[in-house]
Amino acid sequence: NDYLASLLGMKNVYSVPEVPTSESYMRIGEIDKCSLVEFAYFVKETFNEEGIRVVGDLDKNIKKVAILGGSGGSFVVPAKKLGCDCIITGEVKQNNAIDAVEYNMSIIEVSHSVEALFKEYIKKMLEQEFTGVEFILSNKDVNPFKCL
Repeated sequence: NDYLASLLGMKNVYSVPEVPTSESYMRIGEIDKCSLVEFAYFVKETFNEEGIRVVGDLDKNIKKVAILGGSGGSFVVPAKKLGCDCIITGEVKQNNAIDAVEYNMSIIEVSHSVEALFKEYIKKMLEQEFTGVEFILSNKDVNPFKCL
């Protein structure tokens, strides 16, 4: 999630809480203020997504963002309570989207395949930590969904 936040150019990125829990994986940071629709297209392009889903008023200004690759729909309300305008995640259930509407929270749902964006990054980290060990990246595409 740190790496995904860096790809988006998020600033002042941090995790909450500091004690390791499932919520520790969510990263919160700031972007240059823009509309949800502008930010959604930027996310789509940056993550090279075929398609994305968006919840919220497309004209809403977005400044503070939470990001949680994978299934982070259940973090919509906690992210809102932490002052976020939008959460980017890989999977959102219908009830989470309804909660977002009720809380005036925006969601950008990308696919789980954004998790593959950090493969090279994590490989380099592991190679530095474990010299002499060969790490092989998988080239398998694990996204079963097709955008029409």
